[in-house]
Amino acid sequence: MDASIFQDIWDADRDFAGVTAVLAGTPVTAALKAGGYVVVDPSATGNQSLLPEAHIPDAKRRAYDLTAVLFDKYVLDQTKPDPNTPDEQAEVNELIEFAYRSPPMALARAYVEGKFSSPMTDDEWWGYVQRIWFEKFRMGQNPSLSGFEHVFLGEQKSATLNGYHFWYKYYLDETHELDGVPDDLITIVGTDEQPHTPDVVTLKFRLMAFSYAAKKKIPLFKPVGGFWVGPSPAGLLALGAAAFAHGGQVVPATIHGVRYKVNVFKDGDGRYLRTCYPEFVGRDGPA
Repeated sequence: MDASIFQDIWDADRDFAGVTAVLAGTPVTAALKAGGYVVVDPSATGNQSLLPEAHIPDAKRRAYDLTAVLFDKYVLDQTKPDPNTPDEQAEVNELIEFAYRSPPMALARAYVEGKFSSPMTDDEWWGYVQRIWFEKFRMGQNPSLSGFEHVFLGEQKSATLNGYHFWYKYYLDETHELDGVPDDLITIVGTDEQPHTPDVVTLKFRLMAFSYAAKKKIPLFKPVGGFWVGPSPAGLLALGAAAFAHGGQVVPATIHGVRYKVNVFKDGDGRYLRTCYPEFVGRDGPA
C-alpha cells in the first residue's frame, strides 16, 4: 500500500489536472493533446531545453495559474523573512480550497487517515494541508520557511539553489521571455543517467533566479536536483502529503513500474514539511 498509493495519486491527478510526460520524438496523438503533455529531452545540455514543450489544456489550466500567482510572494533568500500579507494569505487559501478536495488529494486524505487510524473532517484535512505545506516556521537561522516555497519555487542559500522540485516552475524558467525575447534562465551543467522514463529527471544546473525583493537576477547553482514530470500542483501536494504521513525519511514509491525512494525532511518537531523529492531506484521490469 505504501508504494502503490503514489501510483493511485498519480493516476487520479492525470485525470484531474496532471499531464503526461513523454520522451522527445514521441508522436503527439489527439488523445495525448486532449489530456495534456510535457516533452522531456534527457539528452539536453547547456542552454538546450530539457522540457522543450508543454501543453496544458484549458480545463486543467487553473491549477497552474493559482500556483504561479504565488511565485512573487516569497523572498528568495531563505535567511530573510517572507512578507505575510492578507493578499498573500488569500491566494494561498484559494489554492488550498481548489486542491484539498480534488481526486488526488482525496486519495492522500484516505491514506493519511489510515496512518492516523482516525477520520478527518473537511476542516481538519484543510488544516493539515495548510500546516504541512504552507504554514511558515523557523528553523536555525531561517525565520520563515515553508514546504511549498522550498519544493515549488526553490530557495537561495548563499550561491546555492535549495529545493526546486516542481517541473512546471522549471519549464517556466526555461521558456522565460523578456520583452517578448526568449530569455532562458537555466543552463544545464550535467545530467545523471536517465532511467528511460520521462516521469523523472535528475540534473545539476545554473539558474538565474529572479529575486522579487532585490528586483534583480541572482546566479544560483543547483549541485543536483530531481523532480517528477507531469504532476499538477494538486498532485504534487497530494504526493507530498502522503509521503509526510508515512513517517520515514525515505519512503518507497512505485509509478509506472519505476521504483523510487521519496526523500522527506521535516522540521525538528515533525510538524512541517521541509522538503520532499523523488530519487530513482530501479525498474520492476523492462523499459
